[in-house]
Amino acid sequence: LKGDDPFARQLAMKRLGWFGAAAAEAVPVLVQALDDDALRQQAVEALGKIGPPAKAAVAALRALQNEAVIGTYAKEALNDILEN
Repeated sequence: LKGDDPFARQLAMKRLGWFGAAAAEAVPVLVQALDDDALRQQAVEALGKIGPPAKAAVAALRALQNEAVIGTYAKEALNDILEN
């Protein structure tokens, strides 16, 4: 997740989402990735798939929920994390 190749980082984040709650250790790195436009969508989706163990990401996701494109993904991730 910390390599120089953005494509490899996107793919790694996508794959983390496949592991669901088992990928909870990656939450801090995924939250950091929310600041990177090239990685933001994959990070948001992975956080949503991690679900409730990603509660540390709630504030960061709420900050994104009103953005034009990523906002929809952020809202979905929040629903998955907060189990609404």
